Amino acid sequence: MSFFIIIPARFGSTRLPGKPLLKIGSRTMIQHVYQNCLDSGAESVIVATDNLRIRTEVESFGGKVCLTDSSLVSGSDRVASAVEHLGFDAEDIIVNVQGDEPFLSAEVIRQVGVQVENERKFVATVSKQLSPKTPNDENVVKVVTNCDGLALYFSRASIPYFMQDNGNYTKSLKKHIGIYGYTVEQLLKFVGLERPEIEREERLEQLRFLYHGIQIKVLEAKGEVGIGVDTKEDLEKAKNYLAR
Repeated sequence: MSFFIIIPARFGSTRLPGKPLLKIGSRTMIQHVYQNCLDSGAESVIVATDNLRIRTEVESFGGKVCLTDSSLVSGSDRVASAVEHLGFDAEDIIVNVQGDEPFLSAEVIRQVGVQVENERKFVATVSKQLSPKTPNDENVVKVVTNCDGLALYFSRASIPYFMQDNGNYTKSLKKHIGIYGYTVEQLLKFVGLERPEIEREERLEQLRFLYHGIQIKVLEAKGEVGIGVDTKEDLEKAKNYLAR
């Protein structure tokens, strides 16, 4: 099995500008992500960015970079641009690891690549059971699946709504983790599709897949996923997490 990793990394985040370059311990966030990707056994790891400062940082630790247009809307759009520029084949497997997931383990990244190899008809991603402390946090994306582990919906809202049983949260409350696996053919089809209102309203690109009938297999993460970083509060949590 072989797969390639592309890390979309945007400087102009609305909630935390410049976050790929922010330090967590002695390394920038993008270096943490890049190293975990290298450890996964991927054929190659490439950062797709619209920013020269991010390119300089990645090259400083020996990483590979592909510059993309700053007008691209989503992470997958950025990954697709890099795929076309670098000339991948239609059947190649791409794992899209978000540049703000500094503790997503090599084991989980590899898990996604293996899933696409085994069932190429599905896009792949992962989830973890959600802490009862964060069901209403809009920065935490939730996912509901069917009996086959296929995504029914993703939302920033608390889904499923009736999630308490005598004060205890059920196992159906799941947090979506920022990673996707797909073939190049699936990815390029995706970026050509119309962006539906649900994607615009929730600001979740994965809803474009569901809206157009493309199924997403949601795996239970088999390794560490850590903390995704969207806000200043998340950054402090990440620093504390690393210190522990």
